[in-house]
Amino acid sequence: MPYRDPEKAREQRRRWAKAHPEKVRESRRKYEDKLRRAWGSPRREGKGGYYWRERARKAEQYALREILPKLGFTEIYDCSRLSNQFFWDFIATYQNQRVLIDVTTRWRANPGAIKKKRELAKALRMRFFVLFVSPLLDGRYYLVEPKTNSIRIPASIMRANNRMLP
Repeated sequence: MPYRDPEKAREQRRRWAKAHPEKVRESRRKYEDKLRRAWGSPRREGKGGYYWRERARKAEQYALREILPKLGFTEIYDCSRLSNQFFWDFIATYQNQRVLIDVTTRWRANPGAIKKKRELAKALRMRFFVLFVSPLLDGRYYLVEPKTNSIRIPASIMRANNRMLP
């Protein structure tokens, strides 16, 4: 019988997860696959690095032409023109401030990279944004100013855009 006390219920779930780690991993993998498909990101298996760089560059160009101006960004400088290894994709003006923008086609961002980018943006005294762009280039995007190192597209936004999620 489930507990009515939230603390006891949380403890019961934690104990179950500890006793069944393989079921937890399998469940998490299925849920992440569902999120990945909902966002339009296939698994990376079988594709070479060139394919993913080209896909990322198309998303950056789409963001530059369509999304960033619509969101109110002006004076946009495309850092990716210089190198695909540049730390940020764009430097722009937003609300009368210069800001740094990183564009990704993934449904969640790499925490290690976000931490470094946040630290450098803080040292430069500039705001930093992450723009998630659907790899399908179908107009779906999510802009966030990360306050933590672990960021992802909220499931509520995925649900609003896709019927395949619970």
